Amino acid sequence: NVVSHGFKKISSSSLLSDGERISACFDAFLSLVTIHIWINKIILVGYIHMLTVLTACLSQHDDTSQPACQ
Repeated sequence: NVVSHGFKKISSSSLLSDGERISACFDAFLSLVTIHIWINKIILVGYIHMLTVLTACLSQHDDTSQPACQ
């Protein structure tokens, strides 16, 4: 398989065996899942923190002796 520029054409199938290709795809999949889980945790923790602060602020606002949250 020599192409016009003189270099041998290497097909992608000859670079990795089937087992190596499956392993590489699985590793990539695990990496994406891990990133997805971490992003969701960061968003969820931020959301829970926001709700906690908001709840504390509202409960403080109901008490007339305490100034309202700013």
